Amino acid sequence: MRMHGEFHSLHFLGGSEVRTEDPTMSMKPRATVFLLALVGASAHSTLYPEQRIDNCTDDANPPPFLSYHIHVLFWPRSAATPTLNASSVVALDLQKRFIAEFSPGAPCTGLFHQGRLCMFDVDYVGKGPFVTAQWSAFIPVEDFARTVSWVMQRRGELDVLVHPNSGCGLEDHTRWPLWGGKPWEINRDLFAHR
Repeated sequence: MRMHGEFHSLHFLGGSEVRTEDPTMSMKPRATVFLLALVGASAHSTLYPEQRIDNCTDDANPPPFLSYHIHVLFWPRSAATPTLNASSVVALDLQKRFIAEFSPGAPCTGLFHQGRLCMFDVDYVGKGPFVTAQWSAFIPVEDFARTVSWVMQRRGELDVLVHPNSGCGLEDHTRWPLWGGKPWEINRDLFAHR
């Protein structure tokens, strides 16, 4: 029951977030919430930290890679040519073949926490850190080798970015990615550490 209409968030290791209404709740409920959050974090292997991780730039102790994204980049439609261009046609054909090969099932419901291979909606214009159109897939660690090798061997002239998801967004996209083809610029401003 909301009494004050204001929520406060408690963040825990592993990315769990518990929202409370009253920051002065007693220690006993706080301890219970903390223990429940730890159990939840350890029960789901693909949780990501939602806050800054202190070891994003620590090469001696980097964070683990919890999953990956594959992004296939292509030239978007233009106002002058609203139909699909050659780059779009090739990219969308590769997506169709990827789906046929791996049967990802239902679309992804968020950027992380999927726990299964799934596809994101196609972005026909630059969006997020990407300055061009792209299609993408969420890849659990156990599916990395088979999906990445498949797309790299079939990308043709398309440019492909494969990046880890560790909770360090900037480093995931700029220090630790793999590129097939020509690397594209990434909008780094979206990854300011909190």
